[in-house]
Amino acid sequence: SSLLDLDDYDQAESFSRQALAINERMPGLHEVLGMIFQEHGYVAKAAEYFQGELAVNSQSVNSLIGLGILFLEQGQAAAAAESLTQASALQPSVKCSLLLAQALQALGQFKEAVVEYKKIDIDQSNDKNALLNYGICLLKDENYPVAIEAFKSALRLDKTLVSAWGNLGNALKREGRYQEALAAMLEVVEIQPDRPEAHMNLGIIHQRLGNLDQALASTFEFLKLSPDSPTAYINLGIIYQDLGNLDQALLSTLQSLELKPDNPTALINLGSVQRELGQFDEALFSTLKALQLHPDSADAHMNLGVIYQDLGDLDQALTSTLKALEIHSNHSDVLMNLGGIYQGLGQLDQALASINQCLELKPAAPKALMSLGSIHKDLGNLDQALAATVQSLELKPDNPNALLNLGAIHKDLGNLDQALSSTLKSLELDQDNPAAHLNLGSIFLRLRKYDE
Repeated sequence: SSLLDLDDYDQAESFSRQALAINERMPGLHEVLGMIFQEHGYVAKAAEYFQGELAVNSQSVNSLIGLGILFLEQGQAAAAAESLTQASALQPSVKCSLLLAQALQALGQFKEAVVEYKKIDIDQSNDKNALLNYGICLLKDENYPVAIEAFKSALRLDKTLVSAWGNLGNALKREGRYQEALAAMLEVVEIQPDRPEAHMNLGIIHQRLGNLDQALASTFEFLKLSPDSPTAYINLGIIYQDLGNLDQALLSTLQSLELKPDNPTALINLGSVQRELGQFDEALFSTLKALQLHPDSADAHMNLGVIYQDLGDLDQALTSTLKALEIHSNHSDVLMNLGGIYQGLGQLDQALASINQCLELKPAAPKALMSLGSIHKDLGNLDQALAATVQSLELKPDNPNALLNLGAIHKDLGNLDQALSSTLKSLELDQDNPAAHLNLGSIFLRLRKYDE
Protein backbone atom coordinates (compact mmCIF):
# COMPACT_ATOMS: atom_id res chain seq x y z
CA SER A 1 0.00 0.00 0.00
CA SER A 2 2.81 2.41 0.83
CA LEU A 3 4.56 1.64 -2.44
CA LEU A 4 1.35 2.31 -4.38
CA ASP A 5 1.11 5.65 -2.55
CA LEU A 6 4.50 6.36 -4.16
CA ASP A 7 3.18 5.12 -7.57
CA ASP A 8 5.67 2.24 -7.49
CA TYR A 9 3.34 -0.35 -8.98
CA ASP A 10 6.02 -2.94 -9.86
CA GLN A 11 7.46 -3.07 -6.34
CA ALA A 12 3.97 -3.20 -4.83
CA GLU A 13 3.07 -6.12 -7.09
CA SER A 14 6.35 -7.87 -6.07
CA PHE A 15 5.45 -7.61 -2.36
CA SER A 16 1.95 -8.89 -3.14
CA ARG A 17 3.39 -11.99 -4.83
CA GLN A 18 5.70 -12.57 -1.86
CA ALA A 19 2.75 -12.35 0.55
CA LEU A 20 0.79 -14.87 -1.50
CA ALA A 21 3.80 -17.17 -1.72
CA ILE A 22 3.81 -17.49 2.07
CA ASN A 23 0.19 -18.73 2.20
CA GLU A 24 -1.80 -18.38 -1.02
CA ARG A 25 -4.97 -19.86 0.51
CA MET A 26 -4.98 -17.70 3.61
CA PRO A 27 -8.59 -16.35 3.93
CA GLY A 28 -8.76 -12.59 3.52
CA LEU A 29 -5.33 -12.10 1.97
CA HIS A 30 -6.53 -11.75 -1.65
CA GLU A 31 -9.35 -9.55 -0.38
CA VAL A 32 -6.98 -7.14 1.39
CA LEU A 33 -4.77 -6.99 -1.70
CA GLY A 34 -7.84 -6.37 -3.86
CA MET A 35 -8.89 -3.47 -1.62
CA ILE A 36 -5.38 -1.98 -1.74
CA PHE A 37 -5.17 -2.06 -5.52
CA GLN A 38 -8.79 -0.86 -5.85
CA GLU A 39 -8.10 2.09 -3.58
CA HIS A 40 -5.19 3.11 -5.79
CA GLY A 41 -7.18 2.77 -9.01
CA TYR A 42 -5.66 -0.43 -10.41
CA VAL A 43 -8.93 -1.95 -11.56
CA ALA A 44 -7.77 -5.07 -13.40
CA LYS A 45 -5.38 -6.14 -10.63
CA ALA A 46 -8.01 -5.44 -7.93
CA ALA A 47 -10.54 -7.60 -9.80
CA GLU A 48 -7.97 -10.38 -10.10
CA TYR A 49 -7.37 -10.39 -6.35
CA PHE A 50 -11.10 -10.25 -5.47
CA GLN A 51 -11.73 -13.21 -7.77
CA GLY A 52 -8.78 -14.99 -6.17
CA GLU A 53 -10.38 -14.46 -2.74
CA LEU A 54 -13.69 -15.87 -3.98
CA ALA A 55 -11.86 -18.96 -5.24
CA VAL A 56 -10.69 -19.49 -1.64
CA ASN A 57 -13.88 -18.29 0.06
CA SER A 58 -16.98 -18.02 -2.15
CA GLN A 59 -18.87 -16.22 0.65
CA SER A 60 -16.48 -13.28 0.97
CA VAL A 61 -18.96 -10.40 1.12
CA ASN A 62 -16.31 -7.68 0.85
CA SER A 63 -14.85 -9.26 -2.29
CA LEU A 64 -18.32 -9.54 -3.86
CA ILE A 65 -19.00 -5.88 -3.03
CA GLY A 66 -15.55 -4.88 -4.28
CA LEU A 67 -16.17 -6.64 -7.58
CA GLY A 68 -19.61 -5.04 -7.80
CA ILE A 69 -18.07 -1.59 -7.42
CA LEU A 70 -15.44 -2.34 -10.06
CA PHE A 71 -18.06 -3.63 -12.50
CA LEU A 72 -20.20 -0.52 -11.92
CA GLU A 73 -17.21 1.74 -12.61
CA GLN A 74 -16.57 -0.17 -15.84
CA GLY A 75 -20.20 0.13 -16.96
CA GLN A 76 -20.83 -3.61 -16.56
CA ALA A 77 -24.16 -3.26 -14.76
CA ALA A 78 -25.33 -6.85 -15.24
CA ALA A 79 -22.13 -8.31 -13.75
CA ALA A 80 -22.29 -5.76 -10.91
CA ALA A 81 -25.91 -6.70 -10.13
CA GLU A 82 -25.03 -10.39 -10.04
CA SER A 83 -22.11 -9.87 -7.64
CA LEU A 84 -24.01 -7.46 -5.39
CA THR A 85 -27.09 -9.69 -5.27
CA GLN A 86 -24.91 -12.50 -3.92
CA ALA A 87 -23.37 -10.15 -1.35
CA SER A 88 -26.79 -8.90 -0.25
CA ALA A 89 -28.08 -12.44 0.19
CA LEU A 90 -25.10 -13.30 2.40
CA GLN A 91 -25.05 -10.09 4.47
CA PRO A 92 -27.60 -7.33 3.81
CA SER A 93 -26.27 -3.82 4.34
CA VAL A 94 -27.05 -0.22 3.44
CA LYS A 95 -23.94 -0.02 1.27
CA CYS A 96 -24.83 -3.16 -0.64
CA SER A 97 -28.45 -2.12 -1.23
CA LEU A 98 -27.37 1.32 -2.49
CA LEU A 99 -24.86 -0.20 -4.92
CA LEU A 100 -27.31 -2.86 -6.07
CA ALA A 101 -29.98 -0.19 -6.63
CA GLN A 102 -27.50 1.71 -8.84
CA ALA A 103 -26.77 -1.42 -10.87
CA LEU A 104 -30.47 -2.22 -11.31
CA GLN A 105 -31.15 1.40 -12.28
CA ALA A 106 -28.43 1.21 -14.95
CA LEU A 107 -30.09 -1.96 -16.28
CA GLY A 108 -33.47 -0.21 -16.50
CA GLN A 109 -34.94 -2.44 -13.78
CA PHE A 110 -36.54 0.45 -11.96
CA LYS A 111 -39.11 -1.45 -9.87
CA GLU A 112 -36.37 -3.71 -8.51
CA ALA A 113 -34.14 -0.70 -7.80
CA VAL A 114 -36.98 0.95 -5.83
CA VAL A 115 -37.25 -2.22 -3.70
CA GLU A 116 -33.54 -1.95 -2.82
CA TYR A 117 -33.87 1.74 -1.92
CA LYS A 118 -36.81 0.98 0.35
CA LYS A 119 -34.74 -1.60 2.25
CA ILE A 120 -32.57 1.20 3.62
CA ASP A 121 -35.44 3.53 4.70
CA ILE A 122 -34.55 5.91 1.88
CA ASP A 123 -37.28 8.36 2.95
CA GLN A 124 -35.25 9.07 6.10
CA SER A 125 -31.94 9.37 4.24
CA ASN A 126 -29.63 12.37 4.33
CA ASP A 127 -27.90 11.24 1.13
CA LYS A 128 -29.04 13.72 -1.53
CA ASN A 129 -27.70 11.62 -4.42
CA ALA A 130 -29.43 8.48 -3.17
CA LEU A 131 -32.70 10.41 -2.88
CA LEU A 132 -32.18 11.81 -6.39
CA ASN A 133 -31.58 8.35 -7.88
CA TYR A 134 -34.54 6.93 -5.95
CA GLY A 135 -36.71 9.66 -7.41
CA ILE A 136 -35.44 8.94 -10.93
CA CYS A 137 -36.34 5.25 -10.55
CA LEU A 138 -39.82 6.19 -9.36
CA LEU A 139 -40.18 8.63 -12.26
CA LYS A 140 -39.18 5.93 -14.76
CA ASP A 141 -41.64 3.56 -13.06
CA GLU A 142 -44.36 6.25 -13.51
CA ASN A 143 -44.89 6.59 -9.75
CA TYR A 144 -44.98 10.37 -10.05
CA PRO A 145 -46.37 11.43 -6.63
CA VAL A 146 -43.69 9.54 -4.68
CA ALA A 147 -41.00 10.65 -7.14
CA ILE A 148 -41.99 14.27 -6.51
CA GLU A 149 -41.53 13.81 -2.75
CA ALA A 150 -38.14 12.14 -3.27
CA PHE A 151 -36.86 15.05 -5.38
CA LYS A 152 -38.19 17.54 -2.83
CA SER A 153 -36.34 15.66 -0.05
CA ALA A 154 -33.10 15.85 -2.07
CA LEU A 155 -33.62 19.59 -2.60
CA ARG A 156 -34.18 20.17 1.12
CA LEU A 157 -30.62 18.91 1.54
CA ASP A 158 -29.20 20.89 -1.39
CA LYS A 159 -31.23 23.60 -3.15
CA THR A 160 -28.59 23.86 -5.90
CA LEU A 161 -29.00 20.23 -7.01
CA VAL A 162 -29.92 21.02 -10.60
CA SER A 163 -30.77 17.45 -11.61
CA ALA A 164 -33.30 17.26 -8.77
CA TRP A 165 -35.00 20.46 -9.98
CA GLY A 166 -35.10 19.16 -13.55
CA ASN A 167 -36.50 15.77 -12.62
CA LEU A 168 -38.98 17.39 -10.22
CA GLY A 169 -40.21 19.53 -13.10
CA ASN A 170 -40.61 16.45 -15.30
CA ALA A 171 -42.55 14.56 -12.63
CA LEU A 172 -44.85 17.53 -12.02
CA LYS A 173 -45.36 17.88 -15.77
CA ARG A 174 -46.37 14.20 -16.02
CA GLU A 175 -48.88 14.81 -13.22
CA GLY A 176 -50.37 17.74 -15.10
CA ARG A 177 -49.21 20.18 -12.41
CA TYR A 178 -47.87 22.63 -14.97
CA GLN A 179 -47.54 25.77 -12.86
CA GLU A 180 -45.41 23.90 -10.30
CA ALA A 181 -43.45 22.26 -13.13
CA LEU A 182 -42.78 25.70 -14.59
CA ALA A 183 -41.41 26.96 -11.27
CA ALA A 184 -39.08 23.94 -11.00
CA MET A 185 -37.75 24.35 -14.55
CA LEU A 186 -37.13 28.06 -13.99
CA GLU A 187 -34.93 27.06 -11.03
CA VAL A 188 -32.90 24.88 -13.43
CA VAL A 189 -32.19 27.72 -15.86
CA GLU A 190 -31.45 30.06 -12.94
CA ILE A 191 -28.72 27.69 -11.73
CA GLN A 192 -27.55 26.51 -15.16
CA PRO A 193 -28.73 28.84 -17.98
CA ASP A 194 -27.19 26.78 -20.79
CA ARG A 195 -28.82 23.47 -19.88
CA PRO A 196 -30.56 22.56 -23.18
CA GLU A 197 -33.15 20.08 -21.87
CA ALA A 198 -34.43 22.67 -19.38
CA HIS A 199 -35.32 25.03 -22.23
CA MET A 200 -36.94 22.15 -24.11
CA ASN A 201 -39.08 21.30 -21.08
CA LEU A 202 -39.93 24.95 -20.49
CA GLY A 203 -41.25 25.08 -24.05
CA ILE A 204 -43.44 22.01 -23.48
CA ILE A 205 -44.77 23.32 -20.16
CA HIS A 206 -45.54 26.77 -21.57
CA GLN A 207 -47.35 25.08 -24.48
CA ARG A 208 -49.47 23.01 -22.08
CA LEU A 209 -50.30 26.18 -20.12
CA GLY A 210 -51.31 27.97 -23.31
CA ASN A 211 -48.39 30.42 -23.05
CA LEU A 212 -47.59 29.92 -26.71
CA ASP A 213 -45.29 32.93 -27.22
CA GLN A 214 -43.16 31.82 -24.25
CA ALA A 215 -43.26 28.25 -25.58
CA LEU A 216 -41.82 29.45 -28.89
CA ALA A 217 -39.14 31.50 -27.13
CA SER A 218 -38.02 28.58 -24.95
CA THR A 219 -37.94 26.16 -27.88
CA PHE A 220 -35.88 28.58 -29.96
CA GLU A 221 -33.52 28.99 -26.98
CA PHE A 222 -33.11 25.20 -26.94
CA LEU A 223 -32.39 25.21 -30.70
CA LYS A 224 -29.60 27.76 -30.16
CA LEU A 225 -27.94 25.22 -27.88
CA SER A 226 -28.89 22.07 -29.86
CA PRO A 227 -29.61 23.14 -33.45
CA ASP A 228 -29.92 19.63 -34.90
CA SER A 229 -32.57 18.27 -32.56
CA PRO A 230 -35.45 16.61 -34.45
CA THR A 231 -37.56 16.60 -31.26
CA ALA A 232 -37.30 20.39 -30.94
CA TYR A 233 -38.67 20.85 -34.46
CA ILE A 234 -41.54 18.49 -33.63
CA ASN A 235 -42.33 20.62 -30.58
CA LEU A 236 -42.04 23.78 -32.65
CA GLY A 237 -44.56 22.33 -35.10
CA ILE A 238 -47.00 21.55 -32.28
CA ILE A 239 -46.75 25.11 -30.94
CA TYR A 240 -47.31 26.63 -34.38
CA GLN A 241 -50.27 24.29 -34.85
CA ASP A 242 -51.76 25.51 -31.56
CA LEU A 243 -51.22 29.09 -32.77
CA GLY A 244 -53.14 28.26 -35.95
CA ASN A 245 -50.05 28.90 -38.08
CA LEU A 246 -50.39 25.68 -40.05
CA ASP A 247 -47.92 26.57 -42.81
CA GLN A 248 -45.17 27.15 -40.25
CA ALA A 249 -46.25 24.01 -38.36
CA LEU A 250 -45.88 22.01 -41.56
CA LEU A 251 -42.45 23.50 -42.29
CA SER A 252 -41.15 22.77 -38.75
CA THR A 253 -42.41 19.19 -38.81
CA LEU A 254 -40.80 18.60 -42.21
CA GLN A 255 -37.51 20.00 -40.82
CA SER A 256 -37.73 17.39 -38.06
CA LEU A 257 -38.18 14.65 -40.65
CA GLU A 258 -35.17 15.90 -42.63
CA LEU A 259 -33.08 15.32 -39.50
CA LYS A 260 -34.71 11.96 -38.68
CA PRO A 261 -36.73 10.62 -41.64
CA ASP A 262 -38.22 7.52 -40.01
CA ASN A 263 -39.46 9.15 -36.81
CA PRO A 264 -43.02 7.89 -36.21
CA THR A 265 -43.82 10.76 -33.82
CA ALA A 266 -42.94 13.35 -36.45
CA LEU A 267 -44.97 11.46 -39.06
CA ILE A 268 -47.99 11.36 -36.72
CA ASN A 269 -47.72 15.12 -36.19
CA LEU A 270 -47.23 15.68 -39.92
CA GLY A 271 -50.46 13.80 -40.56
CA SER A 272 -52.24 15.92 -37.96
CA VAL A 273 -51.10 19.18 -39.59
CA GLN A 274 -51.96 17.91 -43.06
CA ARG A 275 -55.44 16.95 -41.84
CA GLU A 276 -56.02 20.47 -40.50
CA LEU A 277 -54.86 21.85 -43.86
CA GLY A 278 -57.47 19.67 -45.56
CA GLN A 279 -54.79 17.50 -47.20
CA PHE A 280 -56.53 14.25 -46.29
CA ASP A 281 -54.72 11.94 -48.73
CA GLU A 282 -51.34 13.19 -47.51
CA ALA A 283 -52.52 12.92 -43.89
CA LEU A 284 -53.54 9.30 -44.42
CA PHE A 285 -50.21 8.52 -46.09
CA SER A 286 -48.15 10.07 -43.25
CA THR A 287 -50.18 8.38 -40.50
CA LEU A 288 -50.13 4.96 -42.17
CA LYS A 289 -46.36 5.29 -42.64
CA ALA A 290 -46.05 6.06 -38.91
CA LEU A 291 -47.99 2.86 -38.18
CA GLN A 292 -45.66 0.84 -40.40
CA LEU A 293 -42.78 2.04 -38.21
CA HIS A 294 -44.67 1.76 -34.90
CA PRO A 295 -47.73 -0.53 -35.23
CA ASP A 296 -48.60 -0.22 -31.53
CA SER A 297 -48.80 3.57 -31.44
CA ALA A 298 -52.09 4.56 -29.81
CA ASP A 299 -51.64 8.15 -31.05
CA ALA A 300 -51.23 7.01 -34.66
CA HIS A 301 -54.37 4.84 -34.52
CA MET A 302 -56.24 7.69 -32.82
CA ASN A 303 -55.20 10.22 -35.49
CA LEU A 304 -56.11 7.75 -38.20
CA GLY A 305 -59.57 7.57 -36.66
CA VAL A 306 -59.85 11.37 -36.69
CA ILE A 307 -58.90 11.48 -40.39
CA TYR A 308 -61.49 8.82 -41.27
CA GLN A 309 -64.04 10.76 -39.19
CA ASP A 310 -63.30 13.91 -41.20
CA LEU A 311 -63.70 11.89 -44.40
CA GLY A 312 -67.11 10.72 -43.19
CA ASP A 313 -66.08 7.07 -42.84
CA LEU A 314 -67.33 6.59 -39.27
CA ASP A 315 -67.11 2.78 -39.32
CA GLN A 316 -63.41 2.92 -40.20
CA ALA A 317 -62.94 5.75 -37.70
CA LEU A 318 -64.51 3.57 -35.00
CA THR A 319 -62.25 0.62 -35.86
CA SER A 320 -59.07 2.75 -35.66
CA THR A 321 -60.11 4.48 -32.44
CA LEU A 322 -61.05 1.22 -30.72
CA LYS A 323 -57.61 -0.13 -31.72
CA ALA A 324 -56.02 2.92 -30.07
CA LEU A 325 -58.07 2.26 -26.92
CA GLU A 326 -57.01 -1.39 -26.93
CA ILE A 327 -53.37 -0.26 -26.85
CA HIS A 328 -53.88 2.51 -24.27
CA SER A 329 -57.07 2.02 -22.27
CA ASN A 330 -56.68 5.25 -20.24
CA HIS A 331 -55.90 7.64 -23.10
CA SER A 332 -58.22 10.59 -22.46
CA ASP A 333 -58.01 11.96 -26.02
CA VAL A 334 -58.88 8.56 -27.50
CA LEU A 335 -61.91 8.31 -25.22
CA MET A 336 -63.01 11.83 -26.18
CA ASN A 337 -62.71 11.04 -29.91
CA LEU A 338 -64.54 7.76 -29.39
CA GLY A 339 -67.42 9.68 -27.83
CA GLY A 340 -67.62 11.92 -30.89
CA ILE A 341 -67.65 8.93 -33.27
CA TYR A 342 -70.38 7.16 -31.31
CA GLN A 343 -72.37 10.41 -31.33
CA GLY A 344 -71.98 10.62 -35.10
CA LEU A 345 -73.21 7.03 -35.40
CA GLY A 346 -76.23 7.87 -33.25
CA GLN A 347 -75.07 5.54 -30.45
CA LEU A 348 -75.60 8.15 -27.75
CA ASP A 349 -75.38 5.89 -24.69
CA GLN A 350 -71.94 4.67 -25.76
CA ALA A 351 -70.96 8.25 -26.61
CA LEU A 352 -71.96 9.43 -23.13
CA ALA A 353 -70.07 6.57 -21.46
CA SER A 354 -66.88 7.34 -23.41
CA ILE A 355 -66.96 11.07 -22.64
CA ASN A 356 -67.62 10.38 -18.95
CA GLN A 357 -64.58 8.04 -18.88
CA CYS A 358 -62.51 10.80 -20.48
CA LEU A 359 -63.65 13.30 -17.86
CA GLU A 360 -62.82 10.90 -15.03
CA LEU A 361 -59.22 11.06 -16.27
CA LYS A 362 -59.26 14.80 -17.12
CA PRO A 363 -62.10 16.58 -15.29
CA ALA A 364 -61.08 20.01 -16.60
CA ALA A 365 -60.87 19.17 -20.32
CA PRO A 366 -62.81 21.91 -22.17
CA LYS A 367 -63.26 19.94 -25.42
CA ALA A 368 -64.59 16.90 -23.54
CA LEU A 369 -67.02 19.09 -21.59
CA MET A 370 -68.18 20.66 -24.84
CA SER A 371 -68.75 17.16 -26.29
CA LEU A 372 -70.62 16.17 -23.13
CA GLY A 373 -72.93 19.16 -23.59
CA SER A 374 -73.51 18.26 -27.24
CA ILE A 375 -74.39 14.63 -26.39
CA HIS A 376 -76.78 15.71 -23.62
CA LYS A 377 -78.43 18.08 -26.13
CA ASP A 378 -78.91 15.19 -28.56
CA LEU A 379 -80.36 13.13 -25.70
CA GLY A 380 -82.78 15.95 -24.86
CA ASN A 381 -81.13 16.64 -21.48
CA LEU A 382 -80.99 20.39 -22.05
CA ASP A 383 -80.23 21.46 -18.47
CA GLN A 384 -77.26 19.07 -18.32
CA ALA A 385 -76.21 20.18 -21.80
CA LEU A 386 -76.23 23.81 -20.66
CA ALA A 387 -74.24 23.09 -17.48
CA ALA A 388 -71.51 21.13 -19.33
CA THR A 389 -71.17 23.75 -22.09
CA VAL A 390 -70.97 26.63 -19.63
CA GLN A 391 -68.29 24.73 -17.71
CA SER A 392 -66.35 24.21 -20.95
CA LEU A 393 -66.47 27.94 -21.68
CA GLU A 394 -65.30 28.81 -18.17
CA LEU A 395 -62.12 26.89 -19.00
CA LYS A 396 -61.78 28.19 -22.58
CA PRO A 397 -63.93 31.30 -23.08
CA ASP A 398 -62.96 31.98 -26.70
CA ASN A 399 -63.92 28.61 -28.19
CA PRO A 400 -66.21 29.41 -31.14
CA ASN A 401 -67.60 25.86 -31.32
CA ALA A 402 -68.57 25.85 -27.63
CA LEU A 403 -70.22 29.26 -28.06
CA LEU A 404 -72.11 27.93 -31.07
CA ASN A 405 -73.29 24.92 -29.05
CA LEU A 406 -74.32 27.21 -26.21
CA GLY A 407 -76.41 29.26 -28.64
CA ALA A 408 -78.10 26.11 -29.96
CA ILE A 409 -78.92 24.93 -26.43
CA HIS A 410 -80.33 28.33 -25.43
CA LYS A 411 -82.42 28.29 -28.62
CA ASP A 412 -83.87 24.88 -27.71
CA LEU A 413 -84.58 26.16 -24.21
CA GLY A 414 -86.38 29.18 -25.66
CA ASN A 415 -83.77 31.63 -24.35
CA LEU A 416 -83.54 33.45 -27.67
CA ASP A 417 -81.67 36.55 -26.48
CA GLN A 418 -78.93 34.38 -24.92
CA ALA A 419 -78.95 32.20 -28.04
CA LEU A 420 -78.42 35.25 -30.25
CA SER A 421 -75.65 36.64 -28.04
CA SER A 422 -73.71 33.35 -27.95
CA THR A 423 -74.03 32.75 -31.69
CA LEU A 424 -72.86 36.26 -32.54
CA LYS A 425 -69.82 35.80 -30.26
CA SER A 426 -69.07 32.54 -32.05
CA LEU A 427 -69.18 34.31 -35.43
CA GLU A 428 -66.85 37.06 -34.17
CA LEU A 429 -64.25 34.34 -33.56
CA ASP A 430 -64.98 32.27 -36.67
CA GLN A 431 -66.77 34.28 -39.35
CA ASP A 432 -66.68 31.51 -41.99
CA ASN A 433 -68.51 28.82 -40.00
CA PRO A 434 -71.60 27.88 -42.04
CA ALA A 435 -73.22 26.12 -39.06
CA ALA A 436 -73.05 29.37 -37.06
CA HIS A 437 -74.69 31.36 -39.88
CA LEU A 438 -77.41 28.71 -40.19
CA ASN A 439 -78.07 28.79 -36.45
CA LEU A 440 -78.13 32.60 -36.50
CA GLY A 441 -80.71 32.56 -39.30
CA SER A 442 -82.83 30.10 -37.32
CA ILE A 443 -82.72 32.36 -34.25
CA PHE A 444 -83.72 35.41 -36.29
CA LEU A 445 -86.68 33.41 -37.64
CA ARG A 446 -87.75 32.57 -34.10
CA LEU A 447 -87.39 36.25 -33.19
CA ARG A 448 -89.41 37.15 -36.35
CA LYS A 449 -86.58 39.32 -37.61
CA TYR A 450 -87.10 38.16 -41.18
CA ASP A 451 -84.97 40.78 -42.91
CA GLU A 452 -81.94 39.90 -40.77
